[in-house]
Amino acid sequence: MAAFIMNPYEPQIGPTDIVKHAGRIRENTITTDDGVSLVVREIGPPDAPLTVVFAHGYCLRMAAWGPQLSRLERLWGNTVRLVAYDQRGHGRSGRADPASCTISQLGRDLQSVITTVAPSGPIVLVGHSMGGMTVLSHAEQFPHMIGTRVIGAALIATAAEGLRRSGLFPQVNGPVLAALRLGIGIAPRAANVAKVAAATAVTVAAQRRIGGFRIGLDPSVAMFGSTSIDTIRAFLESLEAHDETAALPLLGTVPSVVVCGETDMVTPIRNSEEIAAAMPRAEFVRVAGAGHMIQFEHPRLVTEAIARTVERAVPCRQYGLAMAGCL
Repeated sequence: MAAFIMNPYEPQIGPTDIVKHAGRIRENTITTDDGVSLVVREIGPPDAPLTVVFAHGYCLRMAAWGPQLSRLERLWGNTVRLVAYDQRGHGRSGRADPASCTISQLGRDLQSVITTVAPSGPIVLVGHSMGGMTVLSHAEQFPHMIGTRVIGAALIATAAEGLRRSGLFPQVNGPVLAALRLGIGIAPRAANVAKVAAATAVTVAAQRRIGGFRIGLDPSVAMFGSTSIDTIRAFLESLEAHDETAALPLLGTVPSVVVCGETDMVTPIRNSEEIAAAMPRAEFVRVAGAGHMIQFEHPRLVTEAIARTVERAVPCRQYGLAMAGCL
């Protein structure tokens, strides 16, 4: 039975919590190359010898990494800085021209985050779903970063090519989103109601195969429901048609991990199998009974996969990191 856990550490954190953590958590806003504001949160010392950057998925926000950020901070302490951000149009980041809502632009946004928040030192990139596509897009557009700055990657429940024929996407992008498109033009308020209903229906359908679903405990429903219809619509074309397969040989030169649930209906496991096959240094983790929101379903497993990748990637003696793999 799959357990969905809302971790209070990251999703619900507020000003009071930031004070309690005595400066370990910092939040700021950066500007992308086309002028969109992104909200970025850092956990850990700014002078840590390693930075791990987390990119969330479609219709989610940085809170989607709550279980991992909480556990990894306890594991690594002051030796690693954790960086998470809301992608354009998501969470508290700025809205963007729909024409700019592409996987290619998300790769450039990731570079803006790196340039502003982590301009030097080694980096490990972590992406879930659309966030994994962001990592691949970044590698394709900034190949000089791979092996020099980017020393490892974790790709969670993602795909290197468009989702036009993949999993639930044809159903989601068919009648449900066709209705949303029509509703936006006719009755925006009704479309918002339909959006939340669609989020609930799609999530329930996706989890029906693995059992144990309790809608009140699944954070992804609330995140989807709070995402603007403009953002949902704007990214659809790019999600359908993107192609980052050229990035796989590049990322294949650094330690990496590919994780996917066997019952993932959004980015089915065949996508992850293809990614892992093209990345010879990748560890491939397939999880029986797990769906698309695997970081909530199996938070410890995903956290440990990320930690193993970091420990494989880090040149311990050079950077003096206090990790198990460095001892």
